Order: sequence, then C-alpha cells, then structure tokens
Amino acid sequence: MKCPICHSEKVQENASRCPECASDLTSFTLINEVSNQKTTFKISTFLFATIALVILGGWAYTYTYTQGKAVVTVSEESIIPPDLSMLAELEVLKNDLSTKDGKIEALTRKLAELHATLESSEADFIQEGEMGTHTIHVVKKGESLWSISERYHGHGFKNTHIATNNELHNLDHIEPGDTLIIKN
Repeated sequence: MKCPICHSEKVQENASRCPECASDLTSFTLINEVSNQKTTFKISTFLFATIALVILGGWAYTYTYTQGKAVVTVSEESIIPPDLSMLAELEVLKNDLSTKDGKIEALTRKLAELHATLESSEADFIQEGEMGTHTIHVVKKGESLWSISERYHGHGFKNTHIATNNELHNLDHIEPGDTLIIKN
C-alpha cells in the first residue's frame, strides 16, 4: 500500500499509521474495504443475473420448440410436487441480497462520514487549555515554519518559537499532515 500523504511505499497492507510520516491511515483502510465489498457485490449480482438469464433462455427455448409438437396426458398420480428446497434456497438468496444491500448503504454512509471527518481535520481550530489559548494547525503541502509563523504572528521570526513549542529539532523538516500547536 502506498501512503496517500507522503507517498511512501513502505506502508504495510491495512496499517493504521505510515512508518515515514506517522499519518493516520484508518480512513484510507476503510475506503479500500468499502471498495472491495462493492466489487464483491457487483460480482454476486452479475452471477445471479447470469444464472437467471440462462434459466429464462432455457425456458424460452423449451416453450418455443415444444409447443404443439406433443400431447401429454397427466394423471394426478404422476404429478411431482415442487422442490421446496429450491424455493427455500431462493428465499435465502433474496434475503442475503437484501442484507448485502443494507450493508453497502451503511458502509456508504460511513464512508461519507469519514470523508467529512477527514475534510474537517484539515482545518485549523482553536483550543483553550492549561497552556492558555492556542491554535492547532495541520501542515499543508508547501508550508514551512516561516510561512506558518507569518500566518499566525504577522512575521516569520517566531518560527523558532513554534519549533521549540512542538519539540522540532530541524526547522526545515515538517511534513504535510503534521500537527503543530501555535500559541496565541
């Protein structure tokens, strides 16, 4: 799996964090899971439709080529009751299909919630705590400590304060997705 934040190839399948940038990958894992379930549903639907078409085609062929060619006399003793197990199996398949439709709808709603959560996490927000009022900033692509300092303090000279408050040892090394605390 490739990290969608830093594009690292070192991420293991279904990992919750990227080993390179430590980004949370839970929502991306869920998105992949929903995609896989949709594929399974499409295959199941295709197989069901194919079987139905084969049965319908066989019935149409039999009806077309046997009509008027033979007369069959049926006595009550020769009538075979319908195979109830086939009807029961058909009901089970219908219920299974309905259940899977419900699961897909639920997963689609969950996916929409995750997208909304992901989008809202990209925005900055202000918190008040023991350290006073501060802003939590998520680093975006192309930002530096200098540009972040300019945004919050009006000049870039407080970039060292931001680095110190966030225990950053290298002023030139921040990655998109990093979370910084900016004291107001």
